[in-house]
Amino acid sequence: MAQEKRVTCGEIEKIWKTRLSRNLREKVKKYDFRYFPLTRKERKFWLVAIRNTLQSPIRRAGRHRLDEWEAGWFENLKMLLAKKDVRALVPLYYSKYKVIRWRQQLIRPVHRNFEVNMLSLAQEWLFGRYFKNMSSIYDFGCGTGYNLLMARKVNRTAKLYGLDWAKSSQKIIKMIAKGGLLSNVHGRNFDFFNPDYRFTLDKNSGVYTVGALEQTGRNFRKFIDYLLFNKPKVCVNLEIMSEFLNPKNFLDKTSIDYARKRNYLNGFFDYLRLLERKKKIVIHQAQRLYIGALHNENPSVVVWSPVS
Repeated sequence: MAQEKRVTCGEIEKIWKTRLSRNLREKVKKYDFRYFPLTRKERKFWLVAIRNTLQSPIRRAGRHRLDEWEAGWFENLKMLLAKKDVRALVPLYYSKYKVIRWRQQLIRPVHRNFEVNMLSLAQEWLFGRYFKNMSSIYDFGCGTGYNLLMARKVNRTAKLYGLDWAKSSQKIIKMIAKGGLLSNVHGRNFDFFNPDYRFTLDKNSGVYTVGALEQTGRNFRKFIDYLLFNKPKVCVNLEIMSEFLNPKNFLDKTSIDYARKRNYLNGFFDYLRLLERKKKIVIHQAQRLYIGALHNENPSVVVWSPVS
């Protein structure tokens, strides 16, 4: 049995290249970030599982999967109706396996919420940095609305908007508002593949996506055009971005191959860099976070603003 380890504040600060606030340092202590490195036998088993997945037929992402997302968020809605607990908002695709990715290694977390808690920590860090003084905050591809809880933590007064192409998502947002789980929150239908320009963003607004753009594959430019037209103050994208991974690293390569096979977001960060060279946007921050599920590292982060 490998010796138990724990992720420390210093470790996170080093790989995220930041200094955590006192509040975030307390969160690191609060979350259970203990884990076991895999034994040689365990690592071999899970690498074979990854290889088998890559060699098998996989359902590809895209607009044809809308019905599946409708059904998925409806499951969360039923759980919320039954439990009336915010934990019912956690998407069911988290913690599917006993093994996840951390710092280009496969690890076995002690607590099943290691991955989602690390993502929550990253959100609070980034949202606190960029959204603290925003009048309105928009979560595009919000799903269950779970990430809006983190937006509210860093900004108590902003209007919150949860937008998603699945109508079951808007039902969840309505229930969150009616049940008092979140105040001043609004749901709306929105399709990345066909943005509605009649829906304009408020002034002094922040935009974010969390694992939402993966479904667009290479068809993300219409959404970027929509944002360039509306000119929010800042956009934070926490998404699969293979551009940050090292194809010479074996585990990174499996993530790149998996994203390609699933038809996940592809070329997004490269396109943003092209827009920056054309002086249409300014990129404020771009980096990998070194966290992910069994089959792929997700997310990395890019923060940018349209040029006024």
